[in-house]
Order: sequence, then C-alpha cells, then structure tokens
Amino acid sequence: MNETIRVRVGVAAYIIRQTAQGFYQLLLFTHPDCPEYPVQVPAGGVDAGETTEQALVREIWEESGLTELRLIRKLGVSENC
Repeated sequence: MNETIRVRVGVAAYIIRQTAQGFYQLLLFTHPDCPEYPVQVPAGGVDAGETTEQALVREIWEESGLTELRLIRKLGVSENC
C-alpha cells in the first residue's frame, strides 16, 4: 500500500528585547481566531518557493507588524509524525 505523506514545514520566532530597565521581554500575542491557542509567538507555514528565513520574516511582519529585525540564530528543528 502506497501512502502519501504530507509534509508541512513551519517556522516560529522568539523575539526578545531589553527594556531601558535591563529586563528582557519575549513577544507574545493572542490571536482572536484561535482560542485553542491563547498565547502565541509569531509562527506559520513556509509557502512554496520561500526559504525558511523568508517565511520567518513574512510571518513576523504579518503577525506583529515588526520589520528591520536581526536574525541571531536558528534554535532548532522539531519533527512530528
């Protein structure tokens, strides 16, 4: 039996900033259309023809409006069946 395996590639951004008082803040938001996920970081799927970096920048902009961010490093990869 041949089964088709659907692969979905996604990205997520952990955006931190340091306040004037020296504290660090992680960007979190609520999405009104997704009550099952009450608190989120910017994330989403990689569109056809996009690199993961391009998808990350797009998702950050779509979900937060932020631009001109500096990508520091890739934190890891997660695979789920």
